[in-house]
Amino acid sequence: MRFDIWQVKREDANNKHYEDKNGKLAVNVYTDFSGAKPIVAMFIGKALKPKYYYRFQNEMDAARFIKTRVEYELNNINDRIDKKEAEKELKKNYKTSLKVGDIMHGSWGYDMTINEFYQITEIKNKTITLREVGVERKAAGYYYEDVRPEANCFIGEPIKRILQVRFYDGKPYEYIKLSEVCDLTLCEDTNRYYYENHND
Repeated sequence: MRFDIWQVKREDANNKHYEDKNGKLAVNVYTDFSGAKPIVAMFIGKALKPKYYYRFQNEMDAARFIKTRVEYELNNINDRIDKKEAEKELKKNYKTSLKVGDIMHGSWGYDMTINEFYQITEIKNKTITLREVGVERKAAGYYYEDVRPEANCFIGEPIKRILQVRFYDGKPYEYIKLSEVCDLTLCEDTNRYYYENHND
């Protein structure tokens, strides 16, 4: 059976809407009991195709499936809402662990691996001022070398970026988006050498 999504999203005897904790349409269930085997189609959010589409032996099995699946999907959606709200609150009150003098590292490249190092020269709220620093290079093979940052060996002019923070299980992950291809994270060991490949 094919469904007209706009028809399905009108509530009637065959169609039930379930909202998340914010009152938004979260789960939409369409039932068809006209045939020998009941049909249940369940849409999640604004999806145009049903996530679940099953035929059942009887209406009792269909009703049991609807109850358990709706509870499961709503719990998942509400958990994501709670997580997003908690993360928003954490971001609101978050104070960075970064400090002036820290070295940030990022790497990029498709057929090659390029490392970039930037030193923090100023922190103002969430605005981080950075300057690129030079690197010490050590040959590691044909087209390959190892590099590590040289603190206070500045290259070029200062740049400003906004500190980005994500939370995983309540723990912060700080990064600075340098460009579309390179994110910077804290270089915790500035004595470590990083592999670099210029063979493109």
